[in-house]
Amino acid sequence: MRNRQHTEIKGSCAQMWGNVLVPTNGTITVKIDGDNLRATTQSGLEKKESWTRIQNIDSIEIHSAPVYLLLVLGVSIGMSGLGNFVATLSNGSSPIFAFFLLLLGIALIVISIIKKQRYVAIYSLRYTIPLFMKGSPETYQQFAIQVIALADKLNQSN
Repeated sequence: MRNRQHTEIKGSCAQMWGNVLVPTNGTITVKIDGDNLRATTQSGLEKKESWTRIQNIDSIEIHSAPVYLLLVLGVSIGMSGLGNFVATLSNGSSPIFAFFLLLLGIALIVISIIKKQRYVAIYSLRYTIPLFMKGSPETYQQFAIQVIALADKLNQSN
């Protein structure tokens, strides 16, 4: 694997509400601009730019998790289908609808695990830059390593 320099990443916009990351409309580009990290957010007619000193970057988090809403929905529907399946077997009625619910629940659980939500959060003392990944996780990881290395280098020179 070659050690490529990644000076910019792109993704879908997100906002932090407390400790919860909420997807929003638009795209965000985060770029290394000298000793600063420039984030450009484009959402509809609105464009927002912010600059954060790389020296102030505390940490970068790369997270990959299942889509919890689908997981909860799948478990709920699957358990309902299983309960209906057992009830219809004891009643002697047709278990087709219950079997359909059970399969739907299993399918939603599998989809939630396969289609993971991946995001990057760049933390500084006063500002957090969150974004959902649109490409290869390796690109975002290399960008994060490069930013942290640059932050360490800038902090050592002071």
